[in-house]
Amino acid sequence: MIVVLSLSLLAFVNSASFALDPVAPKHERAFGFLRVDTPLPQSDRCEVRGVGVSNSGIVIPCPPNQQIKLPIGPYILSVHLQGHEWTMPVTIAPTEYTKVAVSGFGNLRVEGARPSDTVEVVSQDGRVVERFTASQVKTIPVGVYNVKVNASGSPITKSNVSVWPNTTRELIVSWIQ
Repeated sequence: MIVVLSLSLLAFVNSASFALDPVAPKHERAFGFLRVDTPLPQSDRCEVRGVGVSNSGIVIPCPPNQQIKLPIGPYILSVHLQGHEWTMPVTIAPTEYTKVAVSGFGNLRVEGARPSDTVEVVSQDGRVVERFTASQVKTIPVGVYNVKVNASGSPITKSNVSVWPNTTRELIVSWIQ
């Protein structure tokens, strides 16, 4: 009897256990949960596409601001909002809840610069989000940015420029001669 108990205990220790919740029934360990919050849930559309070996080819719509149950694995989340598509990789883990908040988009226009001057929008973590000429109005994700205007080798940087959803932020730059 002791030998049988040791063998069954050894088999349990060597088996792969993915569940974060050890008391979850085994059939529930094959799933996790996802919720995508968007600013306009009535018009925004979301879907997840499986990209892993076990879920390749799976495309599942996920209604904004509602929790859905998904098989575990890697996915690409696509959110269509305000006339733009926003994508990001997301991994669904066993019995875990993943929440993604998509804040939306706003516009940025730079005034006072020559139309051929270049504008560089940099996130707070130093990542370049967008490059464009000053003659354009650019749609970018909502957030706080550092905006650098390069004019004839004389750059000007405006720090902590806020871009809000569904608005156009006008940034006025000037050079002291």
